[in-house]
Amino acid sequence: MVMSTEKISRRSYLKWVGAGVVAVAVAGAGYGAYQYLVPRPKEPLVVVQWGGPDIEAQRPIAAEFTSQTGIPIVEELHTGGSAAVIARIKASLPEMTRHAIAAWNPVWAGMDAEGWLAPLTPDKVPVLAEYPDSAKFVGPTSNQVVALGWHVATTNWFYREDLFPKDLQPFDDFNKLLDPRLKGKVMISDMVNGTGACVWTIARAMGGDEKNMEAGWSFLKKLAEAGQIGGIFSAGAEAISDLTAGNRWIVVAPTLLASSMYKSGVPLKWDKTENIKVPYDLEGFCVTKSKREEDAFKWINFFYQAGNDEKFTQALGTPPTHPKAKTGPEVWNFYPRPEELPKYGYTPDFDYCFSKLDEWQTRFEAEILPLIKASG
Repeated sequence: MVMSTEKISRRSYLKWVGAGVVAVAVAGAGYGAYQYLVPRPKEPLVVVQWGGPDIEAQRPIAAEFTSQTGIPIVEELHTGGSAAVIARIKASLPEMTRHAIAAWNPVWAGMDAEGWLAPLTPDKVPVLAEYPDSAKFVGPTSNQVVALGWHVATTNWFYREDLFPKDLQPFDDFNKLLDPRLKGKVMISDMVNGTGACVWTIARAMGGDEKNMEAGWSFLKKLAEAGQIGGIFSAGAEAISDLTAGNRWIVVAPTLLASSMYKSGVPLKWDKTENIKVPYDLEGFCVTKSKREEDAFKWINFFYQAGNDEKFTQALGTPPTHPKAKTGPEVWNFYPRPEELPKYGYTPDFDYCFSKLDEWQTRFEAEILPLIKASG
């Protein structure tokens, strides 16, 4: 708790010191009076963030925030995916001990349904007015803005430009993956990583979507039977290792993973095509309802200043959502520009995807995994 000193102003304090009043008061009242006059350090704000590049990019911004406000930031890292924070919050209730949480669409929706999120409004977070509506997440339960995205996150298919056959470029048709030269060279994510994107991105290109995935399942079986699938990754490091070494030539993965490899010198490429659209979502902060709401709003307002959004997203290699935040031209090698999203992108029903993950994982293990092992 922050001890208030407002009842004794600095000017009155100096006058009383000159008259010897404070010395007498403290001597007479003891240490308790001294505690009243000297403010205690402010309580820390608990901010939940992803590890790796995200927390590294956040740290200098958090240090500046603390320098300007005196409010310390305590980091808590996501473990087991950002959705796992919901169970951790439930375990700590009735007290809300996490004050600002980095997450994305379905996790925000889950917390909104629990009634945990404080609405973000311009009077509490003035910088909110500077952001386009596309960066604001409206809770499906509360019907209020409860989160603000710092960037658009996407998942897509990327290939090694130097290894993927030139006559198959641009990659704009999934049937090209059946080319015999790609035997063992295709890498997919598991069902959890990407919430089933390895199936429903294919399904959508073939007339279905995440709610009608039979075309996707059927084609994935063809790939597995032909021996095209040479790797399945559950952690980003596995994809980075295989693509960097050239063991795999094409992968479906989060764009952040691809852009980070590209920055490290791996010649990855993404082809902008309407045939294979980019699923996208937001990643950013929400504020929980707690006794620290006021300070959490201060953190959000500071973090989302144009300059900070620029620093944060440049460190990640992702496009910022603040209209005045700048980004390097290389970022657009892997992301549609904001004005291109309606043409080349779409937002799946991630709540539905999450509700089906267990079912999809069971089907993947029963129908796809044995074919991959048999063909290997």
